Amino acid sequence: MAEQRDAPPNGTLVVDERSDKVGVVMGHEGPNLQLRPPRGGRGWEARPSAVRVATADEQRTADVAVGRDGSLPGNACE
Repeated sequence: MAEQRDAPPNGTLVVDERSDKVGVVMGHEGPNLQLRPPRGGRGWEARPSAVRVATADEQRTADVAVGRDGSLPGNACE
């Protein structure tokens, strides 16, 4: 039987353990979470039981990829 986990709140950086992808929780729809890559792109759904909160190293990697202020590297459109 799968481990029961509480759904992380919106904005949480998580790892989908089924696909090993890192995503940001954008919302909840029924039993699923809506996830989106930290740098944007096509979102996907995952069950809360299939995700875990990203480790500190994974969060730092995402901070570098996105920028602590939320901007993308080389994004001159501000």
